[in-house]
Amino acid sequence: MIIVRSLLLLGLVLVAPAFAEEGGATIYGAGAVSCGQWQKDLAIRVQAEAWIDGFLSGYNLASTGPDFLADTPNDNGASFYIWIDNYCSSNPIDRVTTAVFALKNELLSRAR
Repeated sequence: MIIVRSLLLLGLVLVAPAFAEEGGATIYGAGAVSCGQWQKDLAIRVQAEAWIDGFLSGYNLASTGPDFLADTPNDNGASFYIWIDNYCSSNPIDRVTTAVFALKNELLSRAR
């Protein structure tokens, strides 16, 4: 019963919408979790890593700006997750969405 309850709670957390602090739009999925959850819960982290990959790739594809992922390491996102780890260590109550926006902005500034 505890496992079922935990899975239901995890599902609610992952689909709960969040308002993106910077983007001004509603965000669904694992990006809505807190940095504290990112750091503590492996199941949430796995989902959030996939969300981060999709967000960065989708933003890059839809952007009319420079290809900010072109010069990043080909490490299956590991360097992005380390960056998010560092951000979340300093900002545990922020959402992963906020961390990813900050990462995106840093990558964009390097690409220009």
